[in-house]
Amino acid sequence: MSGTDFLATAAQYDANDEHEADRLRLHPMERALTLDAIVQHLEISVPEHPESQSRCLKIADIGGATGVYAFALADICATQRIQADIHLRDLAPKLVALAQIEQDRRIKSASPTLASLAVGSALNADLFPATEHCTFNAVLLLGPLYHLIEHYERITALKYAISLLRSSRPGAPNAVLFAAFIPRTAHLRDLATRDPTRLVRPSDAKFYAQYLQDGRYVKPGRSSYHVGSPEEVHELVQAAGGRVVELIGVEGILGGGMDRELVGLDESVVKSWLNVMKGVARQSWNLGAADHWVAVIEKVTVES
Repeated sequence: MSGTDFLATAAQYDANDEHEADRLRLHPMERALTLDAIVQHLEISVPEHPESQSRCLKIADIGGATGVYAFALADICATQRIQADIHLRDLAPKLVALAQIEQDRRIKSASPTLASLAVGSALNADLFPATEHCTFNAVLLLGPLYHLIEHYERITALKYAISLLRSSRPGAPNAVLFAAFIPRTAHLRDLATRDPTRLVRPSDAKFYAQYLQDGRYVKPGRSSYHVGSPEEVHELVQAAGGRVVELIGVEGILGGGMDRELVGLDESVVKSWLNVMKGVARQSWNLGAADHWVAVIEKVTVES
């Protein structure tokens, strides 16, 4: 087992840093559904919450790229008068540099900012000091897992993320991990639209036969992927000491760029679609049509 080529993964994102910075603007429904799930499970928008006047949310965004979700959560928490202690980590230096540019802009304009930004891998055991373990209300793992080729790497990343979550407290929302996965069918849809003749080639036909069995998309010198099934997601999370609360197809039937017509429209239009898609995203039949899943995960507490 050679493991994931982290240099190739970082290099790919560094080479496409501007595209990555703009990706979620061009996929507004994926972004809206993901943020909605985070806000819902952390009860950010519940004004009558007993801790609402003195709440402080501590969030780790691991693999957070340019900080699209991290900065958005900082803004949302500010509107709810919640102190947000948000920490961004990413493998690609150029993406962190772009996040730092946004951080500097916000400092100058007195807008909500992040607590820290740094380059780091989801497999780094020292990504956060040991004293920070069991202190986070939420961990976002919305990019790293499907770049980790080996099963033991995904287990390691999930265990570490879960170790950061604080224990449940009476009357407070549960600490939650939000982890993204890609289904096997996503790449096949992409292949059908971009290069449908590829499967005719004997070498590629063999490659994809193996791909459907193990979910590995590995090309030497390039960023590689692992894609899965709902059953594999549940098994993986359970092995790491967590429990899947729900699996959401955030880039579902409006995936593949079908939500681009929403870009630039009035916010009320996006919200109306969000209200419809929130229900759709949680249907089992939508998972098969999705290009990205977000698993909402709680830590399993072992009773002594």
